[in-house]
Amino acid sequence: VPEPYYNEPSYEQYRATEEGERSSKQYNESALLLTLQSVLVTARHPPQNFSVLVAGHYGEVGPSIISRCTKKLVEAQEECKQSSEDSASLGFALSLERLIPKLETALGQYSCVGQKAATHTPSVGV
Repeated sequence: VPEPYYNEPSYEQYRATEEGERSSKQYNESALLLTLQSVLVTARHPPQNFSVLVAGHYGEVGPSIISRCTKKLVEAQEECKQSSEDSASLGFALSLERLIPKLETALGQYSCVGQKAATHTPSVGV
């Protein structure tokens, strides 16, 4: 969903307004940061009995997560430099900038696992 803010009760009325656009952007920034913090916690401390699943998943998608975060940070920093009203919030850019190295460390521990998973072809017993 590109604009989940408007799925919240009574927020649809703000669609296509300046206030709605600003609130939607802040909502998306907060949602992304919370999601990335959840990824960080899960990567650092996989739930009991799910460590193999977490290792395989983050081994496979970890580099993509970091790449997307880095791209988002560059976009946010550029918007902040332009300092237009609808630019990414400075707080978002700073938070993302602090979070990326932590994610790189936490997800980096799984990189070998993802490479093994990508080259391993599971056998199917018939």
